[in-house]
Amino acid sequence: MPIESSNGFVLSDLPYFKYGLDFLPPNGEITCYWDELDSLLPFLESKDLKNGIHVTVRYKDLTGDSYHSQWRLNPFLYKDTRLVRRKGIVDLVNAVERLALSKDETSSQAPVPEQTSGQES
Repeated sequence: MPIESSNGFVLSDLPYFKYGLDFLPPNGEITCYWDELDSLLPFLESKDLKNGIHVTVRYKDLTGDSYHSQWRLNPFLYKDTRLVRRKGIVDLVNAVERLALSKDETSSQAPVPEQTSGQES
């Protein structure tokens, strides 16, 4: 069963999930954005996945011995909680773009000469 986000993006089709990785260092991890909680929960409910999803990770060590781990990912554990959203790179990019736009708007206006009191033009 594919792992999807609420907008239909299939996360399990990403190359590192679909084909695996040749190497991951000890304690290495892969982070992947799944969805916004407010969108994900109704989507999972519509798929009758109210207990979350189960994920199996399979891997081999350098000697070729095989291992696997099973995980249950349950976003419903966070329902109705007051999570604090961390600001990230997207927030930084948005702030810089807003600054650039405001600078462009300011510089595109024709300069107005200042008049000092007591001087006539």
